Amino acid sequence: MASSVYGSIPKNEPGPYEAVQKRGAPEWEAEAKRGFIIKVYSILSLQLAFTAACCAGAMFVTPVNSLMIGIGFWPLLVAMIGSFICLIALIYNKVIESWMVATICALYQAGGVGNIVLLAWATTFGIFAALTAFVFLTRWDFSGMWLFLFVGTIVMMVWGLCNMLFGFHASFVYGAFGALLMSGWIIYDTWQIMARLGPDDYILAVIDLYLDIINLFLFILDMFGRN
Repeated sequence: MASSVYGSIPKNEPGPYEAVQKRGAPEWEAEAKRGFIIKVYSILSLQLAFTAACCAGAMFVTPVNSLMIGIGFWPLLVAMIGSFICLIALIYNKVIESWMVATICALYQAGGVGNIVLLAWATTFGIFAALTAFVFLTRWDFSGMWLFLFVGTIVMMVWGLCNMLFGFHASFVYGAFGALLMSGWIIYDTWQIMARLGPDDYILAVIDLYLDIINLFLFILDMFGRN
């Protein structure tokens, strides 16, 4: 029975995705790839919705906003450090990241510029949607971007560290360069989902895209805030 079922599947028929086409995989592998992509973006959507809900509560619910502002800077710093330490713990990491972003949004709301937060979120999701569609539709090979993105990330880390240690004020250029870098990572990580990662790598894919989006939002928020 099994042989008759699988015998009906064209073994050399290419699937709809670039990676599947290159391997000449059967249709069942293309279905697995589609299921993997759906799972990744479904989990990512839930995490972003949770983060957005935390931000909305911190901005528009007065007691929560007062609590976030009253806690001060040090818990925010602990949250930032904890987000790196607990990167492998998906759920805990996303809670910490959401709390950190919500605190930043609360500070903007308390400063009377909450509209900038909404504009930054809208811009972030617009850029993410456009870049995702670009990768899905073009199916180009973006593997060569990795080295440039890695070097750019090191530059941003050193730049940010110098700002903290020597009291330099981050400029609009810093935010713009960071937003451009995160856009590049979104393209590269989306391409990896399409061409390299398999069904068992969905946690890694979700973490990568989530961090790309959150960092893109923070850089855009910094740019808008300086204007």
